[in-house]
Amino acid sequence: MISKRTFLITLAFIALLAAIGAPAKKITLSIIYNTYTSPYNMGWNGTSIYVSKLIELGYNVKIVNSRSELKEYTGSKVLYIAIAPEEPYTSDDILILREMMRNGALRMIYADENHKTANTILYPLFKARIAKGYLSYPNDPSRPIIGYNVKFTFMDGKRYSIRLNIASAIEEPGELNPTCYVKLPIALEGHVITRDDGWPLMGYWSLGDDKAFIIADSSLFINMYFEYPELSDNDEFIISLSISLTENDTSYTILIDNYHYNVHKRINELSEQVLSRFTLPLLPIGLIVGFIMARIFNMVDESFLTMILFNNVFKILILVAVMLILYSYISKRLGTSGFDEKVYTYEEIYVLGETSIKSRLLKVSPISKKEFKLALSTLYEVLNDLIYKYVGVRLADVKKESLEYKKLKAIIGDDLDRYWSSIVKLRRIYENVKYGKTLFPPIVMWRKTFNKLINVCEVIVERFGASIIDKEGLRGVEYKLRKR
Repeated sequence: MISKRTFLITLAFIALLAAIGAPAKKITLSIIYNTYTSPYNMGWNGTSIYVSKLIELGYNVKIVNSRSELKEYTGSKVLYIAIAPEEPYTSDDILILREMMRNGALRMIYADENHKTANTILYPLFKARIAKGYLSYPNDPSRPIIGYNVKFTFMDGKRYSIRLNIASAIEEPGELNPTCYVKLPIALEGHVITRDDGWPLMGYWSLGDDKAFIIADSSLFINMYFEYPELSDNDEFIISLSISLTENDTSYTILIDNYHYNVHKRINELSEQVLSRFTLPLLPIGLIVGFIMARIFNMVDESFLTMILFNNVFKILILVAVMLILYSYISKRLGTSGFDEKVYTYEEIYVLGETSIKSRLLKVSPISKKEFKLALSTLYEVLNDLIYKYVGVRLADVKKESLEYKKLKAIIGDDLDRYWSSIVKLRRIYENVKYGKTLFPPIVMWRKTFNKLINVCEVIVERFGASIIDKEGLRGVEYKLRKR
């Protein structure tokens, strides 16, 4: 019969061979870029409120972050919405959209004042072009219009007053039916171009079950006009437009284009180049760690068995003392974190949202269970205030698969399902501190729980364009809390 030692050595050798012979793996990076008119942008110039309104109307809203995601909806009833894309459309994009027209019912809203991006989709699909210049003031053609209201009658027969900001116009309608004529000049490279009947700001196209509505001004969709509806009818008009194009049929899937932004594309291209050059075999870490742990436990088991057989209590006490000394030494060497992840020791900790909370979250010295609970309770209040500010719901009212949950999921993405248990745990800690409710199941490893919940909350608030731990490039910081 094979001995334990021989078996373990053989097992380690097999694991090593498996690791060497493992095929190369590529890691897929999912990168979301938050730009001005992105649905992830919660600021005044983002489109997050528009997306929330569509969800409230009962539509299934999906934010598309790659071309492959867009292609998945070929053959479905879709309302495709693109607002001020930064990256021109490619022939692959056009092929996917044409295929969606052939195989399903494609409805489209495209809003863009930049001819460099707009004409890459409008001309191939509709033979239309956006003008190269911008609408300007009649008395000062050198200045693009900002905050300029115009009135027009929409297809539903209602008259709207819409507010324009650095808008262009449709120069060549092509197959579009132009509407909303604006009697303003267009400034182009120092020249002023006028038309007696004005410039069409919008255009409509229809063929069978496919429909499209083009607007030469993306600002109509931004959050500011939902927060200040007294400025114009922009919010009411674009909601009416969305309902009209889908014929008030909530079975349409609404796709919000978030991948036609140049930074998003450059990062993904770079990641593909790096990963295509450097591919490494993924080691069977679990098997190797299991072998090491089994070997350690085997040694401890043999040591204890020997001591028990010889009834040598003194040796047992010596072993316990050595283990305590070893633990003390490791703890000092690794700092306050022990075997858990390191506690954040950033010089500045940022807390977001319009909240009056100004307590300290972290400090360098070891912190007690009570301080962990107080810090996590504060973190929950911050997260709750942030979500209420931008989504309009309280975390305590959010139940899985509810309307509020779907609103959050449209912004945070499918990762919300993975993070939801952590959010629930954070809420229970808050209720324990605030209302004295029993914390069940009890938490044993507070330091590890603390680090995990900090990481989860950071991922969530980043989707709102903000940060807890001061990540460069994220905006919306309201308060700074410094460590002790």
